[in-house]
Amino acid sequence: MELRGALQTAEMDVLVSGRDTIALRPDTFCSDVGELSAALAGLDTDALIASLGQLGTARLLEGLEISGLYAEWLDQTRSALDQSVASGVLRHVERLVQMQTWTKVRDLAEAYLRRDPLDESVVAAAMRADGALGAASSARRRFQTFKTALAKEFGAKPDATVREALSALEAPADGETSFVRADDRPSIAVLPFVNMSNDREQEFLADGLTEDIITGLSLSRMLFVIASNSSFSYKGSAVSVRDVGRELGVRNVLEGSVRRMGDKLRVTAKLIDADTASHLWGQTLDRPLADLFSVQDEITDGIVAALTAHLTHAVTPEVSKARPESLEAWELFGRARAHIIANLDADGRRTAEQLLRTAVEKDPNYAKAWVYLGCMIAFRWLVEPGTSPSANRAEAQACVERGAKLAPNDPDVLANQGNFFIYIGKPKDALPFLEQAIHLNPNEMHYRVNLARALVRRDRADEAVGEMETVPRLSPRDPFAPLYALDMATIQFGLGRYKEAEVWAGRALAGGARSFPTRLTLGIALAAQGRVEEAQEIVRQAVHISPEITLASREYIYRNAGWEESVLAEHLTRLAIAWPPEFR
Repeated sequence: MELRGALQTAEMDVLVSGRDTIALRPDTFCSDVGELSAALAGLDTDALIASLGQLGTARLLEGLEISGLYAEWLDQTRSALDQSVASGVLRHVERLVQMQTWTKVRDLAEAYLRRDPLDESVVAAAMRADGALGAASSARRRFQTFKTALAKEFGAKPDATVREALSALEAPADGETSFVRADDRPSIAVLPFVNMSNDREQEFLADGLTEDIITGLSLSRMLFVIASNSSFSYKGSAVSVRDVGRELGVRNVLEGSVRRMGDKLRVTAKLIDADTASHLWGQTLDRPLADLFSVQDEITDGIVAALTAHLTHAVTPEVSKARPESLEAWELFGRARAHIIANLDADGRRTAEQLLRTAVEKDPNYAKAWVYLGCMIAFRWLVEPGTSPSANRAEAQACVERGAKLAPNDPDVLANQGNFFIYIGKPKDALPFLEQAIHLNPNEMHYRVNLARALVRRDRADEAVGEMETVPRLSPRDPFAPLYALDMATIQFGLGRYKEAEVWAGRALAGGARSFPTRLTLGIALAAQGRVEEAQEIVRQAVHISPEITLASREYIYRNAGWEESVLAEHLTRLAIAWPPEFR
């Protein structure tokens, strides 16, 4: 009777008593518990999330205090209510998982984890939701946070439920590339413009126009733009826009043609709905050749307007465009970039470097040409140990700084400043330039790949994984996908996941990246697993492919790439084990 009197409300009795027990009726007592109990009993996930949000981290039955004989009873009641809430939330989470409503799973899990961040079942569900939503890097960060908190609080390690959720984020099954993230923005792929001139030498004009339109569209945060690598995989192919839309996961496709007639230029562009094949926008422009860059702007602006007319909230940052003053310099730059993409062996590097040198002679104010030239010189210093480090670095830095001064806010210029620092072994200095480039052009896949390369060298491989996971969505049909698999192998090695590194390196090898670095990466991953004979055999194959490469030259490259000491030591140790004794 004493307890009943203390808890009696004006409306009703809040106790349920039996012969040997007494308990609260939470649905009729405190508002926090009453609302939460009602939400747990229903099927309204939003109401449950809201109720958990209102409750926050406060104790259940907040404000109710009983001293004396019944204080222990109240503590036990609170504990029982906490367990009831935990089991109720988990029931809701499991129901949502079965329905695969992953956004709701994540939101509900996060709302509850603010209250109990160490609930392993809910943490695992949140990680699964992150993975299903294409945010595997968020899932890994969630795991690391949970792991740290659990060790600090209880000195324990994550249980099997959480570890299995982590394992599900590892290297994808054969035939897959990675998680693909859905995107609500209007999406577009630009097919290579067709050269309608009789002169095949004018092919560069069509390709350069295509590249620049892709770049211009990419600068709009309102659009999702497929990378040029995937777009150009269709060059010379007769393909329907429906197939392109299905293969690249886009709703809109731009196709066009270019015809050069002396000093005149005709450019035709058509924007097509990939689902219906209906024309959304089109334009034919007859201009003097000297107006090429204005033509690019007109086409880009027309497409952005056509696709984003219904979007009033998006804001695109102001971005300067490092346009050349000379069409001849623009042509030389395009040819150099084609060499860089197609062939980065010694001959390809020399050809690209000479074309860039000529471009800056023709147009000393061409910022992109200057930074690309600086990167080529720096890259030569990195991969050719016989070159003069001090002289090459000084020239490379002068070129990059000149380009940066000419166009400080151009994302391509910023990204190549970052690349320069990677090449000279200063990945920490590269990070802010690459991050700013991505801020200005979030659609450019290459920026993210190079940011990942800088991050892994700084022992931030978990973040590098997140950047690489965007690549398959930005470039689903990329001919260089095996090289990105090699990057993932390096990242997984940096995380100490040697089996996963082996899987990714094997995928790179199977995909056609049969170069020395691929086999070497596979070799050191095998060595790290104690499979020394297999490791030495695969590296033996690599040495037969490139007999000029020695153990000392590879150590030189590793030591000058700016790796964190702990990661560097691991690479060098495994490299020494994997290197065949007869080639030492």
